[in-house]
Amino acid sequence: MNLLLLQIIVTLFSVFMIYMAFITYKKRQILQMDFILWAFVWVCFIIGINFPESFKKLIETLRIGRTMDLLFISAFIVLFFLLFFLFKIARDNQKKINLVVEHLALKKQKRQ
Repeated sequence: MNLLLLQIIVTLFSVFMIYMAFITYKKRQILQMDFILWAFVWVCFIIGINFPESFKKLIETLRIGRTMDLLFISAFIVLFFLLFFLFKIARDNQKKINLVVEHLALKKQKRQ
């Protein structure tokens, strides 16, 4: 796959994801700060894939070989952060469900 095709695909996908984040924000399913964060992430991908030389100084400082390596490393960091965050949310929801079930069970037991 040549670089131009990859740039087009990533740019289109990133614009689509910004659009999806905006729609989700307009439906009030995410907060404004969440939308800004996601838009920033996708704009960084657009800049990184279309203007790889803009990250040259950062790449030299971190001693990373190529811009794509930096983007992949960044993507893995973001994915692991999201995985941890979703795990935390799932645990919190599990605790809340357990409390509700316990409360309902005690309420039902008192009625009998």
